[in-house]
Amino acid sequence: MDIHGWRRRDPEQLKWIVPVLILFGLIFSLISIVNHCLFRTYALDLGIYNQALYAITHFKKAMFTLGLEGYEISFWGTHFSPIVFLYIPFQLIFGSFGLLIVQILAILFGGIGIFKYAYQIFKKFSWSLMIMLIFFGMWGIYSALAFDFHNNVVGAMMVPWLFYYLKKEKILASIMFFILIIITQESVALWMVFILAGLIVRDLVSGNHKTGPKVFRLQISLLAISTAYFLTVSMIIIPYFNQQTDFFFRYSGLGDNFPEIVVSVISNPLSAIKLFVGGSSEPGIPPGIKLEFHLMVLLSGGIFLLYRPYYLIMLIPLYAQKMLSSDPVLWGINMQYSIEFMPILALSVTDSVCSSKFSKKHALIMLSIILILSYGATIKTMIKRNSIWYNKANTVFWQKPHYESDIDIRQAREVLKMIPDKAPVSASSPLAPHLYRREKLYHFPVVKDADYIMILKGKGGIYPMDPARLVMAIDSLKNKSAFSTIKESDHLILLKRQ
Repeated sequence: MDIHGWRRRDPEQLKWIVPVLILFGLIFSLISIVNHCLFRTYALDLGIYNQALYAITHFKKAMFTLGLEGYEISFWGTHFSPIVFLYIPFQLIFGSFGLLIVQILAILFGGIGIFKYAYQIFKKFSWSLMIMLIFFGMWGIYSALAFDFHNNVVGAMMVPWLFYYLKKEKILASIMFFILIIITQESVALWMVFILAGLIVRDLVSGNHKTGPKVFRLQISLLAISTAYFLTVSMIIIPYFNQQTDFFFRYSGLGDNFPEIVVSVISNPLSAIKLFVGGSSEPGIPPGIKLEFHLMVLLSGGIFLLYRPYYLIMLIPLYAQKMLSSDPVLWGINMQYSIEFMPILALSVTDSVCSSKFSKKHALIMLSIILILSYGATIKTMIKRNSIWYNKANTVFWQKPHYESDIDIRQAREVLKMIPDKAPVSASSPLAPHLYRREKLYHFPVVKDADYIMILKGKGGIYPMDPARLVMAIDSLKNKSAFSTIKESDHLILLKRQ
């Protein structure tokens, strides 16, 4: 997308940009690709995505069977993500790694978008490069990479490009990226409503609605479209494909559906505000999970959200999704649940630092401070954090444990090859993303009509069971079932239906 513009403006720029992209592409791969090689990706969610995309690629219904209940579920009834059709070539070429490569490329592409937007604002290459470096160092990116693949990552990485083309008043390109963003996932479409609302407020305050009326009218139109799209998908399309889906179970204390939750928050705002900082008294949940998240936002340039408050409007649904939930997994900085904050923080820093109120010296100082604080906070929380279910080995790519496994990787791959393609299989969670080439793939201990059962005995493969239940289940299958043991070691066991 207009990358050749670098060559027209400054032939030296690519000499800096390309090494930065290669460096971070390598780092992102060392996290995501290495995890997959070492069986640290899971049935939920990479396995589901791989199985559903495989069905789509072979012109079958987009279904998966990896839910904990084991029944067939429509992929369109969980998240409505038409963008997955664009991923087909990646799975055909790279197999089970395809979606992870899509995610890495999307993040790099998002970084380029951040750079180009910043360059459009600053007209200074070094400042724009610093903004891109700040973005690539943000904690939310590493948390997302450490946990499988998710479409909201792809959607978030296209937001800077929407900002860039709106700034350039390129209508068709803006519409194209808008469409790509909303079709990644219905929750991203809801987020887009607030992004456009923030942009409209910005233009009204700054007077841009008068100097750029064409873009202003476009933003109003896109806001209406994204609102209609979200309501149609969430209230009609998804229920049509899956009437059992309950997206709001994590917010049951506020209401049973989206309108009820909105009414509850509006009618009792003080209670909602308390949820933004309050924790949980339940055992096993560390204190300060929400505080850690708020601190990380501030250290990554969040202080500038107060200087450009229209960016806070863009973050309303993201904060609500995390903090109003009853699920502590969403509260912290783990997994993919913070990724949408990253481009908004980088864009707010860009718009704030470029203000004429700051001298060149002060702007460079601020960018340097944000760069240091952001990287320092990211590294610290990669080593230790409050968020629950955090596996340090998945993330800390510079330490030896990241490249080690509690199972024999070579043996596991050899045993995987013993299972015929398309045969129904029940497998431990870390095996599922590698066994996607079949219609029936179950998340052990679900067995149903599986012809093969492959179980990892290591601590990373027991979910949703505990070690004692896993041992009992294996003993039962070996001694009292219709399955015979084909291969067994200290790390795994493969059984076949007799």
